[in-house]
Amino acid sequence: MKVVPYGVREVQAQIGKALRIVEKGGTVLVTSRGRPVAMIVAPDVKLAGESEEDWKLRRMAAEGRIIPGNGRRIRRFKGFPIGGLSAQVIVDRQSRQDLLEGRS
Repeated sequence: MKVVPYGVREVQAQIGKALRIVEKGGTVLVTSRGRPVAMIVAPDVKLAGESEEDWKLRRMAAEGRIIPGNGRRIRRFKGFPIGGLSAQVIVDRQSRQDLLEGRS
């Protein structure tokens, strides 16, 4: 796998060319003032130091099978208040179940 260095402005101007290099199995090393700042690699390439789980998650996200989170916890879902006709249906079903089971 070959690594092709590109400056930030060059990547911005020629993103199509850079992506074709990646499609063919190469890696694009993005540099800013001669220092490496990013790498563009194919989603199926396991990066150095990357765990197997992180690699699988990254690959699934690239395929569109999952949407990665932002690291924040998900709030607990409290449900919706039940009232009116819905509440009556629930009470009726519970009463019917109690009658079938022999409870009064």
